[in-house]
Amino acid sequence: MKIKYYTGGELNWCWSKEFYINLINLSRNSKKNSCLFVGIKTLHQKKEKIISVSKKYKKNFFFMPWGPSILFDPNFHRYLPILETFDCIFCTSKFLINFFQKNFVNIKIKYIKAPYILKSKRFSKLNLLNKYYDVFYAGGIYSQDHFKMLKVFKNYKYIFTSFYKQRFFLRHSLTPFFIKQHNLVNFEDVINFQAQSKIGICINQLFPTKSHIETFNSNIQKQIFKGKMKVIPELKDRIFSYALTKTLMLVKSDSFNIIEDYFIPGKEFLYYKDEIDLEKKVKDIINNQNKYKKIIENAYKKVQLFTPEKFYEKIINLS
Repeated sequence: MKIKYYTGGELNWCWSKEFYINLINLSRNSKKNSCLFVGIKTLHQKKEKIISVSKKYKKNFFFMPWGPSILFDPNFHRYLPILETFDCIFCTSKFLINFFQKNFVNIKIKYIKAPYILKSKRFSKLNLLNKYYDVFYAGGIYSQDHFKMLKVFKNYKYIFTSFYKQRFFLRHSLTPFFIKQHNLVNFEDVINFQAQSKIGICINQLFPTKSHIETFNSNIQKQIFKGKMKVIPELKDRIFSYALTKTLMLVKSDSFNIIEDYFIPGKEFLYYKDEIDLEKKVKDIINNQNKYKKIIENAYKKVQLFTPEKFYEKIINLS
């Protein structure tokens, strides 16, 4: 299978560019009767160009590693004609697959588990024994659950980094506090500080705003989303880097619990229910680190299964 990668568009925090290059290397000696297109820039090409390239192969596929957040990309409506040209889309989000199958029947889409980069030089140089920080979180602050998480953070040695500017959290508290935000601008920095942290917090949810929904409906010219949406399940790929840096995963439980497609609760990661439960668990983990070593090691072993090699093999079988 040929790998066609249109470069560009990846965030500095993102691992996908390195993963795509791994796929290209894996495909060098394979038969080229089919083609897998990768990279967000694929969807920015003209439809005619994609069709022209596709004619060289019997079958053409596209890998979509993004979660439901792509629905609220201002250019999403322009992506649809491109997606329709492929024989099949391989997608890592079950929610997104169900959404496409219900609303865009001309697009054939299949589920595949998300891969991760494991043999990167970025990981080989990390010191996984020096766990100076207690808790780590990278991402936006979108909900009251995020705010309550930060309220727990302020009692410990923490790393909080986000693309968003430092700010007061007026929305969820009558007595807002200012929490230090670390400016980690690239993937190496994020991974390095994860490796120095005992606990990694993750909330696998997307919180669409009213503006997101209005923009989507306007661009698609259909009222697919009606009313206010509270949350959508979206797997955060930092669960894989937590496992790989031997940072204990502490995940907010919800009605979706999509992390269980990859890791086993109680054996490879822990859930927390609310602010009180988070405080309780963080305190116990910090004070009794030996008690949780088995969970950390189990997660480290499990993440070794999500390699580019296994992903490539699965793609070949599905195609």
